[in-house]
This record gives sequence, structure tokens and C-alpha cells, in this order.
Amino acid sequence: MPGLPRPFARILPLLFAATLVPAMLLARLDARLHGLGTSRVEDLYLLPGPKALGMLSLGHREALAGVVWTRALVYFGEEIALRGELRFLTEHVDAVVGLDPDFRTAYEWAGIVTVYNSREITRRSIELSNRYLALGLRRFPDDEKLLTLLAFNYAVEMMPYAGSDGEKNALRRRAAAIFERAARVSGDRSAALMAGREN
Repeated sequence: MPGLPRPFARILPLLFAATLVPAMLLARLDARLHGLGTSRVEDLYLLPGPKALGMLSLGHREALAGVVWTRALVYFGEEIALRGELRFLTEHVDAVVGLDPDFRTAYEWAGIVTVYNSREITRRSIELSNRYLALGLRRFPDDEKLLTLLAFNYAVEMMPYAGSDGEKNALRRRAAAIFERAARVSGDRSAALMAGREN
């Protein structure tokens, strides 16, 4: 550098770097703290749409379904611990079964946790459970567990929301038909007895 003695010319860039690096680290820390203070649950758990996820999988749909499944389990656990609203539960399950329609456990899990999740059971939550169980049964028509869960929803959980005796009878008939199907699949006499009881 012109005008500076040679030793200072060598040290000056080092001094500049020594002051610049801590300033950059402090700015980065400040930005990170600001991000943590203003982040929302949506920022952590929002997922791309099914088509985008399919493209992001780069052909490894089952592997990505496993990653989303893990996120779903963590999300559910955190929401239960914090008494959250589980607003993103269906997006996660839909993403898993959209990426891997043969992910049988996801249908059963969704059929259970949409109803039993430390919140009040509502008609909407039971209907959501029924949707996932029915979706699973389209893929696995002879799955005894899915059949039994769906029949139980109709026989027990939906009853308080039936508006008339006619609707209750229709629910009983539907439950009996599904219990009977489960009994045929499994050969389980208890399912057959449930079918008879609901008729």
C-alpha cells in the first residue's frame, strides 16, 4: 500500500478481517434471534402441495413419505404437549399417503388420532377419521383393523350426533355390515357377535 510502511501494509488487512468477522457473526446472530422470535408454527410445519412434493422426491416418493411421516409424528406430539389445534395434521397425512399410497400405517394412525387427541370429539373429527379409514380400505380392502375402527366409529362415536332414530338405525346397519365384513376377513367370532348385536 502506498504511503504506509511495509509492516503496516501487511497487518492492515488482518486487522480489517479481525474487526469484520465478529461484526458479521453478531449480525448473523441478531438475524437468527429475530427469526426465532417472530417465527410461527406455520413456518415450521407448512408443506408444499402434493404435486410439488412428488417433484421434490426426485423419484424417491416412499423415502420422502417416510420423512414427512416422521415430521407428522413430531408435530402431533408437540401439539398434544402444547395443547395446540393440530391445524396441519391433515396436510401431513395427505402428503404421506399422496407420496406413498401403500403406507398402510398412516391410514390407521390418522383414523385414530383425528378422533382421540386430547381434544373434544366432534362429528367433524369422526367424519375425518372415517375419511382416512375409508381411503385406507380402498387400498387395503381386507384390513381387519381398518374395518373394525370404521365400524366402531359408526356404532359408537357417531351415535351422539345422530339427529333421529332413523339416522341411528342407519348408523347401526352400516356398522353391522362393516363388522360382518371384518368377521369374514379375520374369522374372529367377536367381530361376528358385534355385527349381530348392531343388527
